[in-house]
Amino acid sequence: MIEGAHEGIGLGHQFLRHIERTRVIVHVVDMSALEGRDPIEDYNKINDELAQYNYRLTERPQIIVANKMDMPDSLDNLSKFKAAVGEEAVIFPISALTKEGVRELLLAIADELEQAPEFPLYDEESDEEARVIYKHEAPVDPFIITRADDGVYELAGAELERVFKMTDFSRDESSVDLQGNYVIWVLMLR
Repeated sequence: MIEGAHEGIGLGHQFLRHIERTRVIVHVVDMSALEGRDPIEDYNKINDELAQYNYRLTERPQIIVANKMDMPDSLDNLSKFKAAVGEEAVIFPISALTKEGVRELLLAIADELEQAPEFPLYDEESDEEARVIYKHEAPVDPFIITRADDGVYELAGAELERVFKMTDFSRDESSVDLQGNYVIWVLMLR
């Protein structure tokens, strides 16, 4: 998950909708910090994204997996991490490479799943009469195609701008998806 996922950046909403269906959240945090990342900051960012998307996600039980414990500095980073997140946090130090701690982690996840309550996606329906108010809104084209004086086609529009802002251009797949989707839309409109 990347920063801004709650706003739909990257796979944002797709990923967060998937998390809504989970009963237990398992965070896998890189304790080696070899790539210049701060484990505490990463963990806090993920929880912040969850809360901004749907505060009820923070009610789910969480298990923290402190991965790469076979790497140098991981033990120091783990003790700093534990101090930052507090004693109530459930943390399992593991090494995916050596498989140390993985069995204990899997058993703990299974135990937590047995105890974890169901989290309904929607609030229980009340006995109150539901009313729907309809209002007419003029349909808005997702984009407008114009042709410039030099013969080049130009796309513009609020929907195009919205999708453009949500696209993570640092990932090749995202820009290819954006281009592909709009080519399909243009062909469907002809």
